[in-house]
Amino acid sequence: MQLKENAVYALVVPTSMGVRITPVNFQPVHCSNMYYMQATSAETNVASVISYLGLRVKVLTAFVKDSPIARFIKDDLASRHIEYEGKEVPQGGPWGYRHQFNIADMGFGVRGRGSGMTVPVKWEEL
Repeated sequence: MQLKENAVYALVVPTSMGVRITPVNFQPVHCSNMYYMQATSAETNVASVISYLGLRVKVLTAFVKDSPIARFIKDDLASRHIEYEGKEVPQGGPWGYRHQFNIADMGFGVRGRGSGMTVPVKWEEL
């Protein structure tokens, strides 16, 4: 494989950004009233590995203009040292564009450990 030696970025990845909320303290979704919010996508999770190695990474995506969720996503990408570029799409009224929200468990329950967000704890601690 030939790699380009003078590339500006080590990785440029298109993605659709959204947020995931998960209950705190390992609660099932239907029993919780407190949630942890993360900006995420599968592609940016991979891109984070590259950026944490000190290499330049850019995400290509779209944002809802003047959205506080868009600001949250941009701030999260910046905290992971990921540059971003994307069109600012006007919301377009009450039935217009929104950023995707996913609600997931903490990785326990019927689907078993490893689904949703996992936290390194010993089973004896639960």
